[in-house]
Amino acid sequence: MEYISITRLNSYLKNSLESDAKLKNIYVVGEISNLKKHYAGHYYLSLKDENSKINAVMFASNVSKLKYDLKDGMKVVCKCSIGVYIQSGSYQLYITSIEPIGQGDLYAKFEQLKKKLFELGLFDEQKKKKLPLFPTNIGVVSAPQGAAIQDVISTIKRRWPIANITLLVSLMQGESASFDVINKLKVADKMNFDVIIIARGGGSIEDLWPFNDEKLAYIVSEAKTPIISAIGHETDFTILDFVSDKRAPTPTGAAEMATPNIIDVYNVIETYKKRLITTFNKNLINKTDNFHNIKNRLSVNTIERSFELKFLQLDSFKSRLNNIITKQNQEIKLTLNSYQNRLNNSYDNIYKNIKQKYVTLVAKLNAMSPLNVIERGYSIVTNDRGKVVNDINIINVDENLQIRVRNGEISATVKGVKSNGKN
Repeated sequence: MEYISITRLNSYLKNSLESDAKLKNIYVVGEISNLKKHYAGHYYLSLKDENSKINAVMFASNVSKLKYDLKDGMKVVCKCSIGVYIQSGSYQLYITSIEPIGQGDLYAKFEQLKKKLFELGLFDEQKKKKLPLFPTNIGVVSAPQGAAIQDVISTIKRRWPIANITLLVSLMQGESASFDVINKLKVADKMNFDVIIIARGGGSIEDLWPFNDEKLAYIVSEAKTPIISAIGHETDFTILDFVSDKRAPTPTGAAEMATPNIIDVYNVIETYKKRLITTFNKNLINKTDNFHNIKNRLSVNTIERSFELKFLQLDSFKSRLNNIITKQNQEIKLTLNSYQNRLNNSYDNIYKNIKQKYVTLVAKLNAMSPLNVIERGYSIVTNDRGKVVNDINIINVDENLQIRVRNGEISATVKGVKSNGKN
């Protein structure tokens, strides 16, 4: 015979019950009795019906989410799981949420719809639209009175006063609210808003139920305009919160999420403005320095310096030519000395060729000289700025000109300008 210890038996029962998927998230209906609150914030209680009773515990992290006080005798629907306490061999419920009778059915419907829409991909973050950085037209779907719309308007005007706010009045509670919100949202999506805020204050699950509408979820998902959900308080969640592009904890939070702070934007602009001015001034200084350097190189004496450069080049050419001629003469003499008898008949022809090369080189050098152009009767005309005049469009009547000729310079004044029709 095989024996088993009490601890192993209780452990086996614990593992069996707690691993059963059907017992992990169940909804239990019952009446609260023996309610006690632990100093750490936990609730210990029993749930009973006409024939049975079961112990239960709700830990402080879940107690903090309750929106109302629990009392003995209250009929509730609890979302919970089953566990076994090994030391005593007793089993109990671990409660995660409690709703009064009537609200439990709504919560179950909420969870079912949430699961369905999640599986359809309506909550996918990658499909959600980004909010604009600097909106100019903001649509708000809300009731005309109440703290929600006032908080949204005052926050937007304080943070981003340049934005236009358009209120699309809608029912936000009751049987017709979801239908009205859907219609207003369809209209708003065609009005070219930069962003749309759907806002209302807090309330019970029944008050917020219009925003758990499946058709509303599809309309929000298909909208082309980014939508911010601001329904209830921070602890309130609706299907609209999950399907919207952004979920704000409060209406004020939605307004802050939709708009930048104009003071922050102004400070950023001022920072970029200072950087731009600094960069511009540095570039201006660099360009000014470059201009003065070019101006100094292109002074009034530019023409004279150009002539001097040409003269230097001419002297260089002459020196090189003399060196070439000298070298060639030396080579010819050496050749003649070596082959005098064989080249007697060719000497005159070789000499003539060399002389012709000399004459040709000299002629080319003379042709390149600007002084040679002046010697042939031409002149060089410059204005007061030292710029060579080669176009009538750069001189004016009564302007003084300098005319350089072969043997000096002539000062002249322009009395008239006549075009020959050529560009």
